[in-house]
Amino acid sequence: MRPRSAEAVLFVLPLLLVEAVPRDPLLPSRFARRYRLGRSFALPSPGQTLTGALDFGDNCIYKLKWNEGSGDIMDVEKYRQAADAIAKSCVAVRLRLLSRVVTNLYNDALRRLGLKGSQLHILVVTAKLGLAQPAKVCEIFQLDASTLSRNVERMRARSWLEVVPGEDARTQSFRLTAQGRRMLERAFPAWEQAEQQAEKLLGKDGVALLTKTARKMGMP
Repeated sequence: MRPRSAEAVLFVLPLLLVEAVPRDPLLPSRFARRYRLGRSFALPSPGQTLTGALDFGDNCIYKLKWNEGSGDIMDVEKYRQAADAIAKSCVAVRLRLLSRVVTNLYNDALRRLGLKGSQLHILVVTAKLGLAQPAKVCEIFQLDASTLSRNVERMRARSWLEVVPGEDARTQSFRLTAQGRRMLERAFPAWEQAEQQAEKLLGKDGVALLTKTARKMGMP
């Protein structure tokens, strides 16, 4: 089943092949403990990977069956109504699942280079800025300083970035090295491959809606 509209992508999440989705377990273990899953779905054991088709429409939290022993709340009806309402209409959960799927398309394409999508984005923004200030990069990606610092340190270890000493040692700027520029060039074909897969998944309407929403929020 292929999504035919932005709404189908963002609010239903159609049938996807597992080769294009995360290999880690789909749901946190607490869901497996508290709910009985539908007949067609089972969480893999530790160390195993998912195989076959993954149907977000039938096998997600929105269709989990109630386990009577899942909670000890006096007003069971109200608590069930709240949980059912959130599970049925929560945009955040659907976007998070979709984000994981799309992110893994890029990570899979870049894996042979030893590069992750998040690292590629840092290479790109650093190339655009020339001399990247941590505060500016955090603002662009909506990251906290510690997360950016960990990524920069890993990329420095791969010789893709170098720190430029400044007056304040706590906010040292960084820039691409020659190896970083070469990695960006090498990553471009893999990025194009992932971009085509993402566009095929979302469909023209989905991409258009995503672009429109991003621009409303001031994103490029």
